Amino acid sequence: MVNKFVMILSLGLLLASCGERPMFDNSYTFNNNAWNQNEKAVFHVEVEDTLTPYYFDVQLRTTTDYGFSNLWVMVNITAPDSTTSKQAVKVNIADDKGKWIGTKSGSLVSSAMRFSAQQFPLKGSYTFEIEQATNQEEIQEIVDVGIRIIAKEK
Repeated sequence: MVNKFVMILSLGLLLASCGERPMFDNSYTFNNNAWNQNEKAVFHVEVEDTLTPYYFDVQLRTTTDYGFSNLWVMVNITAPDSTTSKQAVKVNIADDKGKWIGTKSGSLVSSAMRFSAQQFPLKGSYTFEIEQATNQEEIQEIVDVGIRIIAKEK
């Protein structure tokens, strides 16, 4: 019995260690599940490795009462040398028939948009800002938005 338990525990730990380990994973939570047009989610990321390519995920959690199939956000990145880049990103939440694309748990839906792997050009502190890119003053039923940076497996 004890051997079986140890074997199952060891297998579970082995499988858990095979998953993606993020270099950075953080989210910004909105008060009252409402994202105001002037509100930005800001993340500071320290980068030491400029050789490894990294995936970059924009993560979004909404409630099941969110009334749209996607959300456009603007991702602004400031590098250590103060150069900036800006990209509009569409995060798909539901398909054309209204079925959730992301992971649904209770009344929450988690969705993500992954960019292809790229290397950071410089070592140092990067600032990522995510803002909603709609014409609405406030978007309801948005729980949080975040970024996750994961090293590409070799």
